Amino acid sequence: HLIDTRRWESFAVQVNAICSEGMRLQSLAEGVLRWLYLPLAEHLRWRLRLARAADAAAFVWSTSEASRPDQTIWRLVRDNSSRFGLKLGTDWQMTLAFIDVLDYGKSLQDWVVKPQLPMVLAAAGDGEYTGPYHLDY
Repeated sequence: HLIDTRRWESFAVQVNAICSEGMRLQSLAEGVLRWLYLPLAEHLRWRLRLARAADAAAFVWSTSEASRPDQTIWRLVRDNSSRFGLKLGTDWQMTLAFIDVLDYGKSLQDWVVKPQLPMVLAAAGDGEYTGPYHLDY
């Protein structure tokens, strides 16, 4: 296998911890602010989402690009450990995040796009009035 399972599980736990950090306090603050002043609640939601997305992106980058070969999640020989990279992206509302695995060993002409059916369509949004579920394609 290309991925080291133990390191991937540790990576996933850390990303989930970063993304869920402060959610309880955010829910409490949003609940109060919705009754007092809705625009401030929306502003708070955007600022905290942006901060969590930036923290997650920095962590993904540090795991992918700034780590030693023995710290990466790939099972490759030491001289070729920088062949793969990770990139974190989000939808414009920052409710759906995705991690792209980049293979720097391939050229643009080597890529073949074949959607595997059935496929999972990830819905963005948080189900609230101001952020309904939607397909972001």
